[in-house]
Amino acid sequence: MINELSNSERAEVLTQALPYIKRYTGKTVVVKYGGNAMVSEELKQQVMEDLVLLWLIGVKVVLVHGGGPEITELMGKLGKTPEFIDGLRVTDKETVDIVQMVLAGKVNKTLVNLLELHGGRAIGLSGLDGRLIEASVKDEKLGYVGEIKKINIGPVNDLLEKGYIPVISTIGCDEQGNTYNVNGDTAAAWIAGALNAERMLLMTDIAGILRDKDDPATLIPEISISEAEQLYKEGVISEGMIPKVNCCIEAIKKGVKNVIIMNGCVNHSVLMELLTDEGAGTMFTGKKDMSIKEKDAAYIADTYARFPVVLSAGKGSYVTDEKGAEYIDMTSGIGVNSFGFADDKWQEAVSSQAGKLQHTSNLFYTEPCAALAEKLCDKTGMKKVFFSNSGAEANECAIKAARKYAAQKKGPDCFTVVTMKNSFHGRTLTTLAATGQEKYHELYNPLTPGFVSVDTNNIFELEVLGAKHKIAAILLECIQGEGGVTALKKSFVNEVAEYAERNDIILIVDEVQSGNGRTGKLYSYMHYGIQPDIVTTAKGLAGGLPLGATLLGEKVQDVFAHGDHGSTFGGNPVCCAAAISILDRLDDGLLAGVAARGQYLQEAFKDAPGIKEVTGMGLMLGLKTEKPAPQVVDACRENGVLCLTAKDKVRLLPALNIPMEALQKAAEVIKAACAE
Repeated sequence: MINELSNSERAEVLTQALPYIKRYTGKTVVVKYGGNAMVSEELKQQVMEDLVLLWLIGVKVVLVHGGGPEITELMGKLGKTPEFIDGLRVTDKETVDIVQMVLAGKVNKTLVNLLELHGGRAIGLSGLDGRLIEASVKDEKLGYVGEIKKINIGPVNDLLEKGYIPVISTIGCDEQGNTYNVNGDTAAAWIAGALNAERMLLMTDIAGILRDKDDPATLIPEISISEAEQLYKEGVISEGMIPKVNCCIEAIKKGVKNVIIMNGCVNHSVLMELLTDEGAGTMFTGKKDMSIKEKDAAYIADTYARFPVVLSAGKGSYVTDEKGAEYIDMTSGIGVNSFGFADDKWQEAVSSQAGKLQHTSNLFYTEPCAALAEKLCDKTGMKKVFFSNSGAEANECAIKAARKYAAQKKGPDCFTVVTMKNSFHGRTLTTLAATGQEKYHELYNPLTPGFVSVDTNNIFELEVLGAKHKIAAILLECIQGEGGVTALKKSFVNEVAEYAERNDIILIVDEVQSGNGRTGKLYSYMHYGIQPDIVTTAKGLAGGLPLGATLLGEKVQDVFAHGDHGSTFGGNPVCCAAAISILDRLDDGLLAGVAARGQYLQEAFKDAPGIKEVTGMGLMLGLKTEKPAPQVVDACRENGVLCLTAKDKVRLLPALNIPMEALQKAAEVIKAACAE
């Protein structure tokens, strides 16, 4: 093959093969040789040539062979008719002698001779030599068909250490000296496992595992044990493929790193598999079938300190883990699942829209996007909406809008945004800069400039700051969620609103966590009797799908022109349909129910043993506990209730429609955990 190339082409081939040569030099590769590649003289020459090439570059090659066609041919000459049961040759005493004669004699010595002729050094072995393959009767009705009991790998290792290619015929023996016909694929798997081989190549007459046996394009290039077992159940692996796949799985379980079922009838398939990216069949990987937690640790960035629970399914305010344990959910995905898990009306809205348009782009009009914006404006008195994907993006948009408005009205040097200490506004560089907690800043300096944080409930500090800076906007949360579920004083919020109005400063209220009915009103600012210039929200808006919204009031409704801002997925029709299904149900009755449930919890926890303070509004509550909050959360989880923390508090964010029975049961578990 390489002789037909020019010198430059040869150099290119060798250069491309170099990484693979490095990978396999000094490693053991077991080749199970059989099928038509063994019958065709031309293919036989190519295979031997490939094996010698591997040997010459330092690969420890072990050749395991069968010889079924030759056995059948000799039996015919001797007047014996072959008989098979479930694909296995029935082997009486006379037949086992024929098997030994063919495999250990003719076939083995022919292969050794060919390897030597191509420049290799090879020595033939049978399973009888050094009791290499110990076996016993597999099934009485099959006669002398052996089931492997043990591999004594010493003779093979000796030959490899001395630089030979061991060529092994698959005949076994027992302690009584009986000889057995042993399946070649199975023997190769056992031998490869005993050698801790890097790879085992199972040469057959098919390309590998096909998802559709009649379509070569459905070749499965890589598969794990668990995936193969699933294909058994689906009927993809069936009939004659079953024993071959079983051998591959056996080899993997015995420590072989990779096993390949490949078509030996393809020219130079051995070299294609080992020395190119192309490969030549289906590779069984030796990677461990990992648990979900192990996969998470292996493949997901380590940014989350997860609870030791794998959640698998839920309905309403109840959720089960992978082991079937049930929990009352007091987290709602950190205030996202407004009506709990798998809400029927939410599912209907999402699936219906997904069947029409799952996405377009903001270059086109869609009905759900326009309808949702109209509803938000009608319910809040705001004028226009920009849709994005998250709370952080909603806040970014608000900051852009405020700064553009200020630059147009007061000049480009008016850009300072004042936020509150202990606030949280997102994890982008700009929203981290807006966040009034230094611990979030430490790793990512320099942050976006132009942000200053002041103490809450102190209007004097804000006024002093205003004398030093040209303030474009004031950004606050009426209830600081990540800051410990702390509600700002109504008097302070009103003073801030009056100060902003008096000085033509844009007032932005972050309703990412506190909005969408969470506090017993549609948005928490409605408890304070103010009208912000911009409102941002996300989390519970779409009930479980990613959707952020920046609501623009009269001052800033026209601040953006075409191209000033954008979002690929903002206003996605499926997410907007989900949000409509949520918003339409946030009526006075539902909000009254949220307030009543919140009041119940406030009263249940007031003066309870181990609970120092209850903060927040509606179903956005924080518990200051005598014990460390994480200990309380762990105890609750062990007793079937899922809670969160926020700074040094236990945080509760149940579904807005959590049944009273579940709420009461959860409250009792939480009180017990705090009191212990």
